[in-house]
Amino acid sequence: MENLGERLLRLRKEKGLTQEEVGARLSLSPQSVSKWENGTSLPEIDTLGRLADLYGVSTDYLLGRDDAKERRSSSPTIVIHVEEGGKEEVNITLPYPLAKMFLRKGMHLGTEKTDGVLSPEQLDEAVASGARGRIVEVKDEDTYVTIAIE
Repeated sequence: MENLGERLLRLRKEKGLTQEEVGARLSLSPQSVSKWENGTSLPEIDTLGRLADLYGVSTDYLLGRDDAKERRSSSPTIVIHVEEGGKEEVNITLPYPLAKMFLRKGMHLGTEKTDGVLSPEQLDEAVASGARGRIVEVKDEDTYVTIAIE
């Protein structure tokens, strides 16, 4: 039977994330993520909910109380991460309906460099098809933007 650390490690790898990325998305250090995965410490209770959201599973699944991996909520989240000049500038998680509303109102997700890269219709299509993970990745000499569906 898989323990919490093993489950966190497997879920992180399934999402294609590094410990640094998980730490950044949770505003915690990558060392904390490493300690959880190695079983030398446990995440705080409020962090468990954020981990479940990040990995798209229930807290019961994380804790081994439920074998159903799929989260029962049908609405995914949109994660926007922007780094400029090697420094994290934006790290936002939005419920899908809110992200869709922003796009329909003409706002952009990410930066001006991602304008036109993702339309409301493309976001709808990606979500409807069950797409998960990074759907937009824009890099230039000093800016790195990712938009993911989780």
